[in-house]
Amino acid sequence: MSAAWADIWPPFGLSLSLGPVEMHPVRFDDIPPLIDLLSAGIVADGVTLSPVGGDFGVGEYTPKKQRESLAFWCSRYGTSTPEKWQFPLAVSRDGELVGVQDFWADSFPKVRSITSGSWLGYVHQGNGTGTLMRQALAMFAFDHLDARELLSEAFASNEASNAVSLKVGYQPNGARLRERGDGAEQLNVWRLTPETLNRPNLPLEVDGLDPFLELLGLAGQDEPA
Repeated sequence: MSAAWADIWPPFGLSLSLGPVEMHPVRFDDIPPLIDLLSAGIVADGVTLSPVGGDFGVGEYTPKKQRESLAFWCSRYGTSTPEKWQFPLAVSRDGELVGVQDFWADSFPKVRSITSGSWLGYVHQGNGTGTLMRQALAMFAFDHLDARELLSEAFASNEASNAVSLKVGYQPNGARLRERGDGAEQLNVWRLTPETLNRPNLPLEVDGLDPFLELLGLAGQDEPA
């Protein structure tokens, strides 16, 4: 019997579903439609500053940028260990690919802290998907990975992202300056804990959990202490 992708790389078998939203680690067949999403844009026409910094998601999505995205997603397959890992999740709503929810950690077995970031295609923004995908990740992190906190950042001018953080239950956790465009802008830092999470009235369905936990050295720890 031939091996399946999930047998070779267990994260390929992980899937999180919350209402109309489904997320799974980016797979090879997700990459072309993700490239199309980025090519179509994650900001309104005429916006020149990236919502996440640098030039990501703004301007022409050149072949060079496409190759850089491909290299980044593929590099996650071979560099994640129990001590340091990162998993970009492809996000779909009602079966249509709409963006990416990324999450990563360093020294997770000791610290139990996760940082996250996300983006949605511009045409898929403003309908509650961002809230659901971040709630899904938080529920997974707290209920199945036994995380103690989730951290997130957003530029002060990114009103939509900051509003979603508040809606999900994140609390302000400081600020710092970060380069943006020709100058610098305040970057808000947000912190979420199991106690402050605003849970939706929807169950989180998780498939492929056990092999994923085993890969991260967390087998037998899928219930919070």
